[in-house]
Amino acid sequence: MERVPQHVRRRIWRSRLYIDDVQEIVDLLGADSADVKISVPGYSTAGGADELRQFKNTTLHEIEIVRARPIYVSVDLLPNRGFIYGAEDDPTTVGLVNKVADILRPCRRWPSTIIFNTITFSVLSLGWSIFVLVLLASSPADVHWSAQKKLLLIASVLPILLLGGASFWIQLQRHTLIVCSRRFDAPTFWRRNKDSITLAIISTIIGALLGTVITIVVTKALG
Repeated sequence: MERVPQHVRRRIWRSRLYIDDVQEIVDLLGADSADVKISVPGYSTAGGADELRQFKNTTLHEIEIVRARPIYVSVDLLPNRGFIYGAEDDPTTVGLVNKVADILRPCRRWPSTIIFNTITFSVLSLGWSIFVLVLLASSPADVHWSAQKKLLLIASVLPILLLGGASFWIQLQRHTLIVCSRRFDAPTFWRRNKDSITLAIISTIIGALLGTVITIVVTKALG
């Protein structure tokens, strides 16, 4: 019986790519003189990643890089998801797909790496479970919990709620981003985000102060 080739597919998380990253993929796919085409909404080129410089002042959230012959491999990045596709599962195609995945892995946008990490959620859930068990073990069954223990129980749920809220925000707002400049020419992280970081720090300080005041007031009122 003749074996039927199967396609190869790898999922890619939301990423931030620079021209350097795109060119590295193009060089890999075109290493044996194969034609590689780059496509962005409304445009396509076979002239390499430097052609993207014309979009320097434009925010791109989609890009497709295709090697058609002799081995078909495509990299398709969309705002909320992305895939690397190989037409067959022979060793050469699988090797190219895995090498492209290795190039894109460091490009994952860091909040999605943390928020959508199963280990992160598991650690928080385990910590919450242990905390609840400790509270239950330290409280006799026939004694009502004190206000402090109730507040601690509520506070222990907050990290999990924050994780869920952050995941929801990322699903709505944080997309794949193609930066149409070289990495060393691009603005630094601080220059891109200083307003948001400053606002987050101020909000955190205010929230912590309000939380402390509310906890003190409630404790005194109930105690």
